Amino acid sequence: MALSNFSKNISLMAMGVGGSQAIGLFASPIISRLFTPDDFGVAAVFLSVVTIAAIPSTLRLEHAVALPGTDREAFGVIYASLQAMCVSFFLIILTLYIGQSAFPSLIERSRLGGFIVFLPPAILLTGLVQLLVAWAAREKKFIAIGKANFWQSIVIVSTRIACGVSVGSSALVLVITQMIGGVNKVAIVGRSIVTMQDLKRLYLYRQSFRKVVSEYHQFPLYSVPTGLMRSFNENMPILLLAALFEPVSVGLFAMASRLIKLPIQVVGEPIRLAYLQKASELANTSVSLNKSLGKLTLALVFMSLLMIVPLALYGEELFEMVLGHSWAKAGIYGSIVSPWFASIFIQLPSACVYIVYKKQNQLLVFQSLATVSMLICGGVVFYSGMTIMQALALISCVGTLLNLTIIWNAFLIGKKESRVKADNLGGSI
Repeated sequence: MALSNFSKNISLMAMGVGGSQAIGLFASPIISRLFTPDDFGVAAVFLSVVTIAAIPSTLRLEHAVALPGTDREAFGVIYASLQAMCVSFFLIILTLYIGQSAFPSLIERSRLGGFIVFLPPAILLTGLVQLLVAWAAREKKFIAIGKANFWQSIVIVSTRIACGVSVGSSALVLVITQMIGGVNKVAIVGRSIVTMQDLKRLYLYRQSFRKVVSEYHQFPLYSVPTGLMRSFNENMPILLLAALFEPVSVGLFAMASRLIKLPIQVVGEPIRLAYLQKASELANTSVSLNKSLGKLTLALVFMSLLMIVPLALYGEELFEMVLGHSWAKAGIYGSIVSPWFASIFIQLPSACVYIVYKKQNQLLVFQSLATVSMLICGGVVFYSGMTIMQALALISCVGTLLNLTIIWNAFLIGKKESRVKADNLGGSI
């Protein structure tokens, strides 16, 4: 029954995510002809900054929402997460104000000068989406999550086509339409789980911020830096290309990574959320996580092959046929980094093991190693004068190896914890 519920949860969310990504995929040939790779590149840099900066905005307490045994405790965690977001919002504004005054040339080189005003609300919106989705997953509102993903894609695609036709190609349009889609997602998910009674309970059951952070200290202490480094590592190619090459190269890679991530987004996030819930339940029993983790990981390996093989053989031709001649090189870039993105997809359930067994410190070590490795890669690319394709190949190899190491260590953790539980059970007998 547990496995059936787990599969049902994945299916419910995957249907919504799959529908939303299908809309984005089918609209790509239109959008790619309305917006230039250069504008996609500028927007990609903005979204990368938002993605990275949004991680500490909640202190990663949204990941702890699924763990409390009672709703009273869960509401305390949610309230603390909202408090962290409010403080982060004003700190981001202050940081941007100081940074814009102290480093005007850096802002100008990044081509984000005209977008600075959108960064604080975009970061706040991203954090709010993450919190509401975690809350909805705890309440098992998987249909609402899938529905929100579906309508978010509808809103983004329709507004981009409308604006592209009426005003032409613009990075600002790409940024604003992404934010509009986020607002729509907040409205749909929030409406499904938040009632007036919930708001009252949220206030009544609030706990001391210090108490919540102390009880779930692993999340701000380990998950925040781990998430920051992981996000930095995943966005490293865009940031590196933006620093060393023309925006058009960033745009080509951004489009390639967006389309390659489609299968990851279709089933990856639903799998992560559903498996985190399942793993949390199994961790409190005598059942080993490794059996379910092994089956799920193997299934993701086979699914990844369906993505890698066609890209490796026909990547350039596929992108040119679907998106137009100006996007043909995006297929080459995509084939180079596809093993890396596949490894990110495969290790999603393994990352849940570190959370449920409170081994975020180990995940932090791996992400620290990944960050150092990526920075070294950036230095090698800069000083050796590598081409774009050589740079992407280096980053892809390093990222793939590190993700495989994370998976291997997750199985070691599961094996060790199972042995400890078996010993405790034997001792109690």
